[in-house]
Amino acid sequence: MKRGCLSTYMSQRGSRTTPFVKLSLNYRLLILIILTFTHALSAQSLDRKIDLWVTDYKNLSVGVGIAQNEMGLTEETVRTRTELRLRESGIKPAARITDRAQGHGLYVFVNFVKSRPIYEITIKFTRVVQIVLPDKKIEPRLVTTWDTGYLGYVPTSDRAPILSALDELLDDFLNDYLKANQ
Repeated sequence: MKRGCLSTYMSQRGSRTTPFVKLSLNYRLLILIILTFTHALSAQSLDRKIDLWVTDYKNLSVGVGIAQNEMGLTEETVRTRTELRLRESGIKPAARITDRAQGHGLYVFVNFVKSRPIYEITIKFTRVVQIVLPDKKIEPRLVTTWDTGYLGYVPTSDRAPILSALDELLDDFLNDYLKANQ
């Protein structure tokens, strides 16, 4: 947060002092987003092995999505970086899930807040699970079983901090994924 954006005042109420924080609407919105995002991440399953354990872990489909941005960050850049990190870990990236019955995949999304230097990276691991419907029919469904994310601030058009955050999130995923499957 930039200096001077957060002003703290003390207001007197009788003999006790109460802190009062004055924030602009943009920063209040950012704090709300961070708190909501953090809460969603804490709800993630603690049993990573079940969430990430697959029979063919050396092959992993990769999906990448990126919002338009003024940083010059492209889908190709994010895909290349992601696939390189997978290959370094002994995992062969595939273009997409080809077998719905056995499919699992990694999805990387990079979003930007329009006309603000705020970005969000989300990484999700999805897999097909069998759902038993009320009529006892079994249906395969693609669900997210592991996810992580990062909300960041970049006041310049330098994309290095975004790629660094992506690397950290990929490290988190690869650590959990390899631990569950080796």
